[in-house]
Amino acid sequence: MSKICLIIIKPPRDFLSLEKDVVAYCNKFGFGVFTSSSYLEPVIQSFDNNIVFFSLADDFMYDNCELLLLPDGCIYNHAVNAVPFLERMRVVCGLVNIILERTNQDAVHLFVGESGTEYTEYQIASVSILDFPSMINRLCNCAISEPIHFIIMK
Repeated sequence: MSKICLIIIKPPRDFLSLEKDVVAYCNKFGFGVFTSSSYLEPVIQSFDNNIVFFSLADDFMYDNCELLLLPDGCIYNHAVNAVPFLERMRVVCGLVNIILERTNQDAVHLFVGESGTEYTEYQIASVSILDFPSMINRLCNCAISEPIHFIIMK
């Protein structure tokens, strides 16, 4: 099961307002988001307790993102994502921009990989928000990709 987790190291004081905006943004573009779960990914557990996270999903029913991360030209459970991968990642980029603007932080940590992946298994890529869509397209728009920890900066 694929996962995308956005981690904010220093939670904003008005997290509920940010959460509301993030949920509205995700709903507008047809995907879901979770801020809590009975199961915490190992990568989330590797940070201290003073973080907040958004787990992006295909919908608001199940906390996974198989279709969101589906490479162009691939089929998953008889489904093909009609929106090109780069366009989907630009939507994710817009979400990261909202978080960066609302939290007054210089960076957001974005983890892309399989559910259950340990922190030590991620390769790290630091990238500016402007270069993020092309870099994630290059590194993740394929049938087999490594788990990646993107540090996205303004």
